[in-house]
Amino acid sequence: MIDGLVARVGTFIARERLLRPRQPVLALASGGADSTLLVHALVRLGFDVSVLHVAHALRGEESERDAAAVLALAEQLGVPCSRSEAPLADGADLERRARDLRRAAADALADGRTIATGHTRDDRVETILYRLASSPGGSAFRALPPSDGAGRVRPLLELGREEVREALAASGIPWRDDSANDDRRFARVRTRLDLLPAFRSLHPAAEQNLLRTAAQLVDQHAVLDEAAGALLVETARRSTRARPLLRPPSSHALRCGASRGRRRRRPPVSSARSSSAIVVPAPGACRWAPGASPSVATGSCG
Repeated sequence: MIDGLVARVGTFIARERLLRPRQPVLALASGGADSTLLVHALVRLGFDVSVLHVAHALRGEESERDAAAVLALAEQLGVPCSRSEAPLADGADLERRARDLRRAAADALADGRTIATGHTRDDRVETILYRLASSPGGSAFRALPPSDGAGRVRPLLELGREEVREALAASGIPWRDDSANDDRRFARVRTRLDLLPAFRSLHPAAEQNLLRTAAQLVDQHAVLDEAAGALLVETARRSTRARPLLRPPSSHALRCGASRGRRRRRPPVSSARSSSAIVVPAPGACRWAPGASPSVATGSCG
């Protein structure tokens, strides 16, 4: 039964502060097992759920059956469902292009609602391993956080892919399997089918250790960010104390300068002077532009 998984999802949402009680949520659903559980969990936990299916039309009739499964799920649970047409042509960077289209479709429909996706623990491990292989640096360990800080949350990150399928099967809840998940043209599929099993075979706690390392690095990064921010604030505060900010002269000072300039005119500059001579503008010949810094003036200067 899925009740145990739903309870774990609720605990994870509360601990990570992903959603407020009864908050409106737009759930992305493909028809697969993970997004099917996501919709069930959010509805059972009392959130105001709407469903979005983004149709890429990559697999013909199979894609249409995916869309029909999502619509049936939404009707069964009594929540609204939208379908966004985002056709894709097969070719290079297919997964990235599909992901970008889904994000754009969700952003267009969200209208201030939080967007929830069905990424699981397996997805996070696969993404970290793939990014470690494809790019240097520690950013790989920050992949797929519970919240991206920009209105997207991942409530299923503590659940494994297999336990999701087992729970749905035990509850008699159907889902769709995407045949592209077995297409080894995609690096992510090769990571899932080849690299991840080999990685898990190295040590019984390999996956847990990877995720613990990621959590520790994220915590360290947050601490360093906080310390750097505090240092910048303190540096700015000390600089302000030591050297007060310059202010443009008051309108009264400008009027006085202009009056003195009219009473004391400078003689004209001789044309016989060298072209490199410095020409000094008469006092009051320049005026402060509203809001300008002390070094910026308008008018005829010279």
